[in-house]
Amino acid sequence: MNTSLVISILSFAAGAIVFVKMQRRLEKLKPSIFALQLTFSEASFRNVLQRWGTDGVTRFKAHFALDYVFLLTYAIFGFSLGAWLTSYISTPGALSAVLPWLFPVAAVFDAAENVLHQKFVSADPGSQPEVLFITAGVAASVKWLLLLSFVPVAAVAAFANAA
Repeated sequence: MNTSLVISILSFAAGAIVFVKMQRRLEKLKPSIFALQLTFSEASFRNVLQRWGTDGVTRFKAHFALDYVFLLTYAIFGFSLGAWLTSYISTPGALSAVLPWLFPVAAVFDAAENVLHQKFVSADPGSQPEVLFITAGVAASVKWLLLLSFVPVAAVAAFANAA
């Protein structure tokens, strides 16, 4: 069996375990953590925290240890799966060169988002520049765009190879 495929399977399994543990920690948060990720202002960010209450904010703070492990597992998974898939493309192009890097680059944006969110939940209201909240929202948005683009990019690269 191809090494890249084995690594992708193992990292997927590890990531799934971490994801389930993380979701159990965050499952009762309303609105969801996704709503927090897509805030672009301090007012919106603090509104979500307020709706979570003290217990929710405590659980949010505690989830970061798992989230950093999770982003590492999905970065490894995406890179190895992308490398395995592109090994079957006989005429590599730009898309096949980009494919393995989509998840690792998304993980970098995820880590930046995490660092900012950790800073925000520990800071006094009004003490952080508004541009940092915008930056966190953009980092989360780019992360999601990169993650969601994996399948379409793989499909286009495969179809371009077949043509």
